[in-house]
Amino acid sequence: MSAAVAAGLRRPGNPKPRLGFGSTREAVLALRGRGIAPTEIAARLGITPNCARSHIHMAGKAAAAPLPLDLVEALAPHAARRGLTVPALAIDLLSEIAEAGLVDAILDDGAGAAMEQEQDE
Repeated sequence: MSAAVAAGLRRPGNPKPRLGFGSTREAVLALRGRGIAPTEIAARLGITPNCARSHIHMAGKAAAAPLPLDLVEALAPHAARRGLTVPALAIDLLSEIAEAGLVDAILDDGAGAAMEQEQDE
């Protein structure tokens, strides 16, 4: 369950509003470009304020983190179907994974369990 669903910002299975933009990331960046605060952006888009801040933060770092060619080639058809660039799709994917708390489940490397165990001690 995503943080936005858990917080009651939107219902499970309902798509996030994008206000006519091609992706949540594009909507966040466009609204931020209009001077709207991340908390207001989050409310308009049905995402958490942290997700909005993450999109804004990652947009500034996108050029600083080049993607390996094999990853670009693997993501290119998925990006094209969505009308996105590969870096924009990669950022959207990472944002969704982080917001939904899926990092540990996807990597399945035991690091999440180790972190939980440390917190319990």
